[in-house]
Amino acid sequence: MLGWNITVIRPNEPVLGPDDPRLDEQRQVSWSSHISPDLDGDRVASWTAGLGGLDWIDPVGGEPAPSKQLRGGGYPSVYAVPAEVLLAGADRLSARPGLTNDSAVDLSAVVAMPAGEWIVVEAWDQS
Repeated sequence: MLGWNITVIRPNEPVLGPDDPRLDEQRQVSWSSHISPDLDGDRVASWTAGLGGLDWIDPVGGEPAPSKQLRGGGYPSVYAVPAEVLLAGADRLSARPGLTNDSAVDLSAVVAMPAGEWIVVEAWDQS
């Protein structure tokens, strides 16, 4: 299958914006860790998506979402984004048949988050 396995993490200590020092792309993370331990938290959503499954973060030809890529390469790619970006992108996910391989993506925990809080997204390349 070509696409992505996507996991959304709500850090234990809230990330409140792009200037949070934990989002510095230059920070060194252990080779065995996908994200910095101080961004670890609860998994609040996950799904499998086909090609284009990350368009809600990085739309092709569209206005880029306010986000920070913390790690690239797909094994995994890691992003930090405002929760509102995921919620807005959920409309795009459901509007494009075949984009998600799961029948329903449960975003109720993300909906309950306070406005302005950022989430961490791990995206594993499934190719």
